Amino acid sequence: MKASRQGAVGQMTVNIKNPYDDPDDYDIKEQSYMNDYELILEWARRCGGHALDLGCGTGRLALPLAEAGIAVEGADVSRSMLDLAARKAEQAGVSVPLYEQDLTELRLPRGYEMMFMVGNTFQHLLTNEDQERMLQGVYRHLKPEGVFVFGTRNPDLEELSRVEVYEQHYANRLGQQVTEQHEEMYDAITQLLSCRTVKITAEQGRGDEISREDVHLQIRYTYPQEAFRLLKQSSFEVIQVYGGWKKEPLTSTSPEMIFICRKAG
Repeated sequence: MKASRQGAVGQMTVNIKNPYDDPDDYDIKEQSYMNDYELILEWARRCGGHALDLGCGTGRLALPLAEAGIAVEGADVSRSMLDLAARKAEQAGVSVPLYEQDLTELRLPRGYEMMFMVGNTFQHLLTNEDQERMLQGVYRHLKPEGVFVFGTRNPDLEELSRVEVYEQHYANRLGQQVTEQHEEMYDAITQLLSCRTVKITAEQGRGDEISREDVHLQIRYTYPQEAFRLLKQSSFEVIQVYGGWKKEPLTSTSPEMIFICRKAG
């Protein structure tokens, strides 16, 4: 996913890159989403002690939790995302220890009363082996009867059967206009959604194109009974399952599956 190709197209540069290599633009798009905050805060307070945000990114959730008095730390594979999270933590005047870690090979200096994974980070685990290794790492780092909370999209077969094409528009931190043209296609055998984004950056107002980037990403869909089996196999007791972060009941049409799990054994 880190492979890149660069070539001249007039005055434009065409890159094939990882979408998380651009933490500032990612932060602009995602920073306002807070649907998961209240449930994570509730369980962090119930568990006490230390909490770990797996796939913390730019600190979207870890920083407000720290501001609320939670002893929270963060782990992410992206150095550039962690660097931005560290700058934001310093600006906010909070302490959030951050670790550059592959989530399938966790090696952290302490145990935790709670660990959590939001933002559909679970879907970046593309194989059964990756999912199992991540859960084994969570199990190792949780203290006895520790709690693991995570969410993932609930597969909608009708939606996934269609090729999705859509656009997003926003201004980046330099005031330039960014247009993202998305195309998404699902493979029912691998359960992988392949996402291609053409990201076009242009001068605000004039519309002169500055750059064009070709961004590729795959995410994995996991079905409800598959998730239950995986958690039981990994020695987790499922305490509660919701169909959304506001504690909606899980139904066949729920957009998400939110699992509250306890370390067993």
